Amino acid sequence: MGEGEVHTVADDGKAIFWRESLMADVEVYYFMAWDPDTGQNVRSKRPATMEAIKRRKGEPILDTRSVVDSQQVDGNGFLLEGRV
Repeated sequence: MGEGEVHTVADDGKAIFWRESLMADVEVYYFMAWDPDTGQNVRSKRPATMEAIKRRKGEPILDTRSVVDSQQVDGNGFLLEGRV
């Protein structure tokens, strides 16, 4: 069963519908990355997944690890604001 998949079951002649939502834990980290505006490595304002950090060519700050629900992470791999 995939995430967001709609299911139906007949119960005494009536259809029952539900949507399955699979939640998974993901790890997010603050990270250091090059800021072209300042010309320096700076700490991220929001934590992100390792995949997002790699796309930005950043270095995770490992002791900032947090485990959050996958629904708290946006499509770019960053923790939604105000979630920590």
